[in-house]
Amino acid sequence: MAYPVFSDLLIDAPTGVSFVIQPMQTDLNNLCWLDIAYGLSYKNTDSDGDKFPEIYIGNNEYREVLPDDSMEKGFVFFDADESETMQTDPNGRPSGFYTRRIRAVFWVKLDQIYLELNHRASEEIKRQAVQALEKTIYGADITGIVEGVSNVYGQYYTMKDSLINQHPYYCFAVEMDAKYRYDGCADPCNC
Repeated sequence: MAYPVFSDLLIDAPTGVSFVIQPMQTDLNNLCWLDIAYGLSYKNTDSDGDKFPEIYIGNNEYREVLPDDSMEKGFVFFDADESETMQTDPNGRPSGFYTRRIRAVFWVKLDQIYLELNHRASEEIKRQAVQALEKTIYGADITGIVEGVSNVYGQYYTMKDSLINQHPYYCFAVEMDAKYRYDGCADPCNC
């Protein structure tokens, strides 16, 4: 899989949920076991009516973010619910802040990351992913982790039968609630 140049994936002036996602994307891209960290994906539909995640790579082009045999170590992309909720202040007035459920979706080839281990190192890779996100998270709270293709994608995408969650492949998502404003502020106490 030929990956795009990482800097080409970054938004010049992120706003909304991208303001929360882009710092995490940038820091995750530095993990030695990821080939690339994509940003926010879009739910697109192919000619058969199947829905799948794609990221916009520029010049009116999208790239499917599903694993294939050429994946070296792994990648991550972000998925977001299609609705946002306006928060209110203590008096019930709109606060200008929105919340939205986001997920950092990881696909990895465990046998290319933990060469010395004889077991399926899924817990080790989850620990490293959560630790990396906790270091850079700003404007989001981790709410859970889900594993397996059907749990990660089930309610959002119609997946191709060829996607499996068997060794060496491992799919999981770290779920978060993002809080942001459209003026680029993610801290309700300092805006």
